[in-house]
Amino acid sequence: MINTLLLAFYVRPASSSLATIIVPDDYPTIQAAINAASDGDTVFVRNGTYYENIVVSKSLVILGENAMSTIIDSHDSGSFNVHINANVTLSGFTLQNGDSGIFVNHPCTVDIKNNIIRNQYYYGVFVQTWGTCNVTVQDNLIVASSGGIQVSYSEGFCALERNNLSQVGSGIMTGYGMMTGNVVNNTITGNGSGTGLDLSDFFNGTIEGNSITGFMDCAWLEGTSGNLVTGNVLAANAGFGLGIISSDDNTVIGNDILNNGFGIWLSSSSRNNVIWHNNFINNSQQVNIVDSSYANTWDDGYPSGGNYWSDYKGLEIYVDGIGDTAYTIDANNTDRYPLMGMFYDFNVSWIEPGYNVELISNSLVSAFAVGFWIEHPNTRVIEFNVTWETDTGGFCRICIPTALLNASYTVLLNGMEIPCILLPFSNSTHSYLYFYFNYNYSTEEVTISPEFPSFLILPLFMIAALLAVMVCKKMRRLQGVHRSFSS
Repeated sequence: MINTLLLAFYVRPASSSLATIIVPDDYPTIQAAINAASDGDTVFVRNGTYYENIVVSKSLVILGENAMSTIIDSHDSGSFNVHINANVTLSGFTLQNGDSGIFVNHPCTVDIKNNIIRNQYYYGVFVQTWGTCNVTVQDNLIVASSGGIQVSYSEGFCALERNNLSQVGSGIMTGYGMMTGNVVNNTITGNGSGTGLDLSDFFNGTIEGNSITGFMDCAWLEGTSGNLVTGNVLAANAGFGLGIISSDDNTVIGNDILNNGFGIWLSSSSRNNVIWHNNFINNSQQVNIVDSSYANTWDDGYPSGGNYWSDYKGLEIYVDGIGDTAYTIDANNTDRYPLMGMFYDFNVSWIEPGYNVELISNSLVSAFAVGFWIEHPNTRVIEFNVTWETDTGGFCRICIPTALLNASYTVLLNGMEIPCILLPFSNSTHSYLYFYFNYNYSTEEVTISPEFPSFLILPLFMIAALLAVMVCKKMRRLQGVHRSFSS
């Protein structure tokens, strides 16, 4: 969060009419520097504590030298740390002891990045423009405040990404307007009250990779449509994990919804939502549907399957990772193909054009990687770890794009070959493998490779190394699941 190098980037050539003003070198206060600046100028603020309430009505770049030590303190004055009425970039500050850290109430474009916002009476970032806005709030820490981020009475696009909201009464909220955008990779931790993510009047957006815990209710979609909700961890909330209220045509795929009062709550005529490949784990009630006459879709057909339900009592007669009896929610909502294990989706983005490897397992899966045999540099292998209790049985069903790895397959467990089945619904584009194993250790290493003659398998394994490691589409935060299953 050190912005000293950024200063050089923002200093204009001598021939430019735009200027860089330095506080306190040129002016003793930030407000004085802003008053003296012209549209397009940069205000650079050196380390120190500035007891000010700042109003910005010009298009400026405002940079703090270091977010840890460049502090704007409203000193509990009942006003905002920074009040923005123009196109502004604000980065590199600690904003504390205000009514709200940043208040935006004019149609504009704002970029709020790399700040620490704490001890706010209302919100860390509060946007209420009564018009069109483009809001970027990225890589901020918002802590010990009544609320995190609110964008309301506005229309436009917001990018709310990679923020850490901790000890907040409510997390991220939109409403009373018409917004779209990305709510991605935020960590939101509550104090036992409020709602972690409350998206109203939010359309065709992406809600992905967020971790939300410790609220009364975890996440709401209300009066929304066309959103993709994927790769989120919605956990340990007294109320529901995900509430879908008066909302249609949303896609809810690949989320971990665990240890909540209700996993999903649907009401007010919510219909035509697609809900599959989610892990519903140890919620007091997995799903509650208030208006049972409205139907939603709970599976992707066979063999893709539906959701994993920790309270599912069905059997797997056919070896395919799919339960052989449906999971019935109510008369109009049924998961016809419940999964026998947790669902994982790994994105191999470093190999063009990018591939997804889907996996179903009764084990915790980690350290997923794709690489090459050293002596066969054009031959890819897949490797991952599985973790569960010793002296128990584990299974995996993995769907491999044939363009990523195409051959007769060998599966190794800790370097030793184990039997695998190529399932009959495999086709020219995807191979489905199924294998079963026993846990001799709490963590076992699985390697999947093209089939080699048996006398080569062990030597190849001993010299193999994974040279390229892809980043998983979502970081699995399921240690709590392991504890819950073990209890």
